[in-house]
Amino acid sequence: MRLARCASVLVISAALWPGLAGCDRANHDNIERWLSTEKGVEKLTKALRDGDNDADVRAHAAQNLIVHNFTPQLGTVKEALEDMSDAERKDVMTALVPRLWEKARIAHEKDVPTPVQSQAKDALFELRGSADEATRQKIDGYLVEWLAGGYYEGRATSGRVSGRTIIRQLGPIAGPKLLESARSVLVRPPDAEGKRPIVGDELLAAIASTGDPQAVGFLLDLVLKDYKEPTLPKRALSALFEAYVQPVSGQPVPSRPALVGQADRLGEVARNENLPGQMNNDAAYLLVAVGPPECIPPLVEMARLPSAQRSFRAVGLQMGLRCGGAQAMAPVLEAVPATLEYDRGYLDHYVVSELLKAPGAAKVAEQARALLSSQSWVARVAAIEILAALKQRATAEDDAKRIRQLARDHTVLKGWWGPQKDAPAGKKKPDPTIGQIAEEVAGGLQALAKGPESK
Repeated sequence: MRLARCASVLVISAALWPGLAGCDRANHDNIERWLSTEKGVEKLTKALRDGDNDADVRAHAAQNLIVHNFTPQLGTVKEALEDMSDAERKDVMTALVPRLWEKARIAHEKDVPTPVQSQAKDALFELRGSADEATRQKIDGYLVEWLAGGYYEGRATSGRVSGRTIIRQLGPIAGPKLLESARSVLVRPPDAEGKRPIVGDELLAAIASTGDPQAVGFLLDLVLKDYKEPTLPKRALSALFEAYVQPVSGQPVPSRPALVGQADRLGEVARNENLPGQMNNDAAYLLVAVGPPECIPPLVEMARLPSAQRSFRAVGLQMGLRCGGAQAMAPVLEAVPATLEYDRGYLDHYVVSELLKAPGAAKVAEQARALLSSQSWVARVAAIEILAALKQRATAEDDAKRIRQLARDHTVLKGWWGPQKDAPAGKKKPDPTIGQIAEEVAGGLQALAKGPESK
């Protein structure tokens, strides 16, 4: 009788208070309550995975698994989303994203992100791949607002996923908002001590990483124009170098769409002897990233400089061939001033080695043969050295005949053997002529053509 009375009490209680019978049912009230229970993660996961639950209820469960006071369960949410049908995933993500944004959103421009806000921002980024196109666009807009809607330097380093990582994924859509942030810094007046606000390195890196041509143009403005902040030109160019040539991690941002319209201005930086050498080098590497044919003319101009330091010409020569390969051989080699001396080691390092790494050895050889009749002695001797280094057995005999036609070229190659510091007094090699080098190389190619085929 006692058990029966208890059962009756339970029946009566369920009739009077239906909520008691549904204390484990997935609804918004319970999902909030489960946060503080021992089996909260288990119950929230079950609610998320149960296809009979409303999409918003499932999204609420996912939100609480991601942003809460126990160990974050973002991995659990990702796995659950992967196991859903496309239609289910779309509905849940559509409901989840606004919920995460409410947790991530920073009310005031100068507010420092809280751990919860950073956690929700990270989740928005990491769940982009689970969203359909329309929802992904919303996520991207939220992420841009989160990063660029206030003090970027602080926001970009908050949370587990850095601003640089996010912007590299979002691409050009982040450009306008980031440029707005940078310009707002530039127009601020100096403080009472005369110090100007500084556009930080994180913001510069983000602007470069968008891949937006307008963003690249803005950064080159910072390099070439005077903004009264002495460190800005070098830092702006370094940001471009990091994005398009040598990123801290991952692959470079696709360079040609962003940089191709700035080849002339990059050449201006590369040739400017008043800038630090690192900036000249960074600009040259960025030109290589542009690719041919636009990269070739600025580097030809660098290789042509008659009064520049030797290193300037070397960079123009090497990078011109690196960016254009066979296509750049004639313009670059014929641009090098023939009034100066170039030893064999110099040509080997800056010309031959680069062209041996260039794609299309047959095209390189074809261009070298054409340069044997160049008006520039530098181009002629470089062509001989290139054909010698390529060692193309199939054409070796014909190449030997072509090169031997230069046997009567009496142009003296001054300094060809380099300083010869270790040579005994009076024992230094005399400077050879192009004809002598031609005979030497032709003999080697004939031997290659007639010798046993290597295995």
